[in-house]
Amino acid sequence: MSAEGETMTIRELRERVVRRAADDGEFRSRLLADPHGALQGALGMAIPRELGIEVHEETADTAHLVLPPSSVLDEQTLAQAQGADIWDGVRYSLGIKSVGSS
Repeated sequence: MSAEGETMTIRELRERVVRRAADDGEFRSRLLADPHGALQGALGMAIPRELGIEVHEETADTAHLVLPPSSVLDEQTLAQAQGADIWDGVRYSLGIKSVGSS
């Protein structure tokens, strides 16, 4: 799914995962049943279990909206997140300020 050493934003990751799930029914089923395992297999890298990942499938009569935590993200943080590497978001979610710190 990703070339070694390639970085991607959260938006790019979502787009790739959604596109693959639309084209690959087996991947879609795995993603719904075991998001961590499906993403680890697709990305070829470990995803910490501490990072919650929820996958929801929309239906004809149900839509899902995802809102950022209002108490945490201000306009500057949102602007930075739009261009952030996916692992910046993972580290942020786990409370890790930078690689190698906790």
